[in-house]
Amino acid sequence: MAYTQKEVDYIHDTLIDLLTTCMFSKYIPVQKPKIGDWCIEASRIDRKKDRDDCIGKLIRVVDEEKGDYTIITIGGKEVTWHNSELRKIPDKYLRNK
Repeated sequence: MAYTQKEVDYIHDTLIDLLTTCMFSKYIPVQKPKIGDWCIEASRIDRKKDRDDCIGKLIRVVDEEKGDYTIITIGGKEVTWHNSELRKIPDKYLRNK
């Protein structure tokens, strides 16, 4: 069954909302990600325009002290965050194949 772009966008938005809500609960420990870890950018989560770019795999630490990191998003887009806080998505929440 093929989905329309509107349906795909709705599913994507729902999953992003769910993950961002879960990641900021008191039950998820805050961990710093390492290269290769799935992570979420935590300091700009309320800004709608950055929401789709906030989840990805950490590929480069540009400057940890300044909060500069580069991730590859779920959609394959490379995003560099500046003055940001990245949190690791705990491995137990990821499916391993």
